[in-house]
Amino acid sequence: VDQLLVDRGRSVEDAKSDLLATLIATPLTPDSAVRITLINNPALQSTYASLGFGAADVYEAGRIRNPVLGVSVLNSSRSDERDQVTFGLVTSFTDLITLPARTRLAEGSFAALQQAVGAEVLTVAAQTEKVYYDYVGAQQVAALRAQIAKAGALSAALATRYREAGNLTPRELALERAAASQTRLAALEAEAAAYAARTTLAQMLSLSVAEHWTVPAQLPLPVAQEDE
Repeated sequence: VDQLLVDRGRSVEDAKSDLLATLIATPLTPDSAVRITLINNPALQSTYASLGFGAADVYEAGRIRNPVLGVSVLNSSRSDERDQVTFGLVTSFTDLITLPARTRLAEGSFAALQQAVGAEVLTVAAQTEKVYYDYVGAQQVAALRAQIAKAGALSAALATRYREAGNLTPRELALERAAASQTRLAALEAEAAAYAARTTLAQMLSLSVAEHWTVPAQLPLPVAQEDE
């Protein structure tokens, strides 16, 4: 795949950047968030790299050590005798005998590693979906709290006018202002929670919090029929 991309004049990083730009150009969905995580999350990148090391172990287990070629020359001091030249080839019969067993063990370890990597991918994908929904929900709560705070501020302003007209007691005005302050504090807390949820999702996606990626304004409605 790398070579095909290079032949077309594009590097792997260029293709990855183009894909990320396409995915974040529109509000993220659970599927697109998972796709970004699978290609961009640094923890998964290191997990993928372990497959390469495992494959190398399988290759190494299927080989025997290189044979050793030896040459010896016995130089006689007598003029009527010829030098004796001896050639030798030494290899490990232990490697030959244990080759099938070592290959099976290495292949079994590699299969286990593949299963572990697959499990890690599924775990990270599930975590990504969770923090995605957490962020969308937190953002929706923050928007609702902001509307409530706005209504509370309007109610306090109206109470002030009633008080100025003599139609409201000081105690009632104080209660209205206190309620408005409470709604404002709740809105600020919800806004902070939404930002924290965005930060968590950005870490999973390996994106900057300040980048212009968005999610839908609210969670989807519950499905009409639950899964069995």
